[in-house]
Amino acid sequence: MPQTLPFDVLEIIVDLLAAEDDQNSTLVKLCSLICHSLVYCCRKYIFRTITIGLPTNATNCSPEHLSLIPSRLCWLISHAPHIANYVRVLKVGLSEGPTPYDKCRKFPRILRQFTNIESLTLDALHASRDEKPTTISWKHVKQPIKDATLSLVQIGTLKSLTLRRIRAFPLSQIIFGVNLRSLHIFNVQILDYYSPHANSTPLPLVQPIKLYEYSAAGHASPQQTTAIFAARRFDNQIPVFDISQLHYLRIEDHFLPLDVITSGTLKRAAQVARHMKKRYYYYEDSSAGAHE
Repeated sequence: MPQTLPFDVLEIIVDLLAAEDDQNSTLVKLCSLICHSLVYCCRKYIFRTITIGLPTNATNCSPEHLSLIPSRLCWLISHAPHIANYVRVLKVGLSEGPTPYDKCRKFPRILRQFTNIESLTLDALHASRDEKPTTISWKHVKQPIKDATLSLVQIGTLKSLTLRRIRAFPLSQIIFGVNLRSLHIFNVQILDYYSPHANSTPLPLVQPIKLYEYSAAGHASPQQTTAIFAARRFDNQIPVFDISQLHYLRIEDHFLPLDVITSGTLKRAAQVARHMKKRYYYYEDSSAGAHE
């Protein structure tokens, strides 16, 4: 089609359409078919978020389609690897046993191609929002999938990491991307830092990750928060996280009584909150409600 408007104006129009579009990017997809020159600015919205092994609008209505997603993703990235460069938000479901990923041997290699992601979510694999997923053990996740997801955690563009329903996560044995600033956990159990079964391979000497935002919810979130704030590398004892610049702290617990929680597990969090410059400290428990 003849281009009658400057490209930067057309790009602004696409941006405005994307702001009003639905979660399936219906308007932007139609726009990408109008003119070849608009494909690039449309793709950054169409492929911004990829969810695999977790419920979306489509899989929630038809959860039986979940097993097809890995093969479709592998086909797409194998035939058009440049698509991976547009992805900024990646959500991956993990499992201990047989998974839909088993039908796609390329899947771990495909995961490693998402080198520009800014937000990563690792959760227990489940097909529908109506399905109540169980927690999984990190050590029982298949090694190729485990290695591929850890490579994503180390990406320099990663700014936000969300962990959900994972047990024995080896926080002290992981090298995080240097630009990670937000950590969010839900029903996560951190692996004992001094476990004799921990990997004894020395880690590269790295500086603590400066966290700006942190939130925790689910079972025993205050205890896990205390463990995370106190975490140190198992080989050189350098702190995993630097929380001196934390400006958003949210902790929710609906399982423990307030007197148990305040007896010591949240002292460190409270100390951090008192020194937060842009203060947002929110704590909620089942008996006493919210505290700010």
